[in-house]
Amino acid sequence: MLERPIETADIRQNPSSEYSAVIPKFISRCLNGKPPVIYGTGEQTRDFIYVKDLVKALELLAEKKPNADAVNLGSGKETSVNQLVEVIIRETGCNLRPEHAPERKGEVERSAADITLARNMLGWKPEHSLEGGIKETISWMKKSDR
Repeated sequence: MLERPIETADIRQNPSSEYSAVIPKFISRCLNGKPPVIYGTGEQTRDFIYVKDLVKALELLAEKKPNADAVNLGSGKETSVNQLVEVIIRETGCNLRPEHAPERKGEVERSAADITLARNMLGWKPEHSLEGGIKETISWMKKSDR
């Protein structure tokens, strides 16, 4: 058992950090009346997972201590950066089109987690959709003045 439960606030990201992930950056820009900036075409994909789903998986890993060197955690779904921007623009009510900047050197084109092991060993699967997680994140960012 964990010494204390993992709080979602323990692993949130600061959208103003240069090392911040794309979701808080896009949301912050939209909430502040600025267009999201997409590097490259936006067709590159990522596997986005909502923080509460990640926390649940980490708790299960700590409790069950599976006999595995590595367990992939993610949604198991590829989402393009363009698709992500569409959801964020819709959910924030931002009426700005994203800006495109040059592709970053070494950009990974496709990324998705194979979560089969997490399902089989932990009985875990994500419970939040991309849209649901985005809505909750926007709500939290508005309340916390991010």
